[in-house]
Amino acid sequence: TPSEFELTDYLKDGQNKLAAQVFKWTSSSWCEDQDFFRFSGIYREEEFWKNRQVSWIELQDVCGTNCYCDEEAIAEINKRTENYPTAGIHFIDSGNYHYMSKLLLGLEKEDLFLAVFDHHTDMQPPALLPVLSCGSWIRDAAGAYQNIKGICVIGPPEASVRETEAMEHVWFVTQEELDDGSGAAKIKEVFASHAGTFPVYLSVDKDILSKEELDTNWDLSLIHI
Repeated sequence: TPSEFELTDYLKDGQNKLAAQVFKWTSSSWCEDQDFFRFSGIYREEEFWKNRQVSWIELQDVCGTNCYCDEEAIAEINKRTENYPTAGIHFIDSGNYHYMSKLLLGLEKEDLFLAVFDHHTDMQPPALLPVLSCGSWIRDAAGAYQNIKGICVIGPPEASVRETEAMEHVWFVTQEELDDGSGAAKIKEVFASHAGTFPVYLSVDKDILSKEELDTNWDLSLIHI
C-alpha cells in the first residue's frame, strides 16, 4: 500500500541520508503466515489459495496418518513441522487429519486457551489401539500439555456431550444452544470467566457448518455463515 511521509522538519543543510527498515511481517502477520499440510491432495481441487504466498508441508508420503496417527508417523510429522511457527493460519487438509491441531499445540510453549468449533467432541478414547486420532485429539491434548489452561468446544450435539467423560477445565457449548440463541452468551461467559488474558488457539472443523455451506466426508452440523 503506497504511503507518504512529511520529512521536511528532519532535513539538514547539506547531504542527508534516508534509510528504511523493512520488516518481513506486519501487525497482521497471523494472516500472512498461511501453511498448508498436504496429506490427501484435496487442495488441488480448491482455488482460494492460488495467487497467494503460502507454505506447503508435504506429508503425502507419510504412512499411518489417515484418521489415526501412529507413533512413527507422529515422529516424522514433528520432524517436518518443527521449524514452522505456531502463529498463523494452518490448513490441515480434510477432517481426517484434525488431530494435527494436537501436534501443533505441542509446538506452543506459552500458556493458552483452546477454542474448538466442531460438530463432534473429539474427546472419545480410541476404539482400538491407544493412538492419536481425529476423534480423540482434544482429550489427548488436555492430558498432555500443562500450558493449555482451558478448553471450550463449540458445536457438538448435546447427546454427544452426555456420552463424553467430563474433564476439568473443559466446557461445551452444544449445537442445541447455538440453535436456540443461548450459545453466544455462553461462549462469552466461558471466555470472560476462564480465558482471561491468555492467547487463544482457535481450531475450526468444517463439519461445524451445514450441508448448504459445504460438503465433507463427515456428518455436518446446521450452522450457517
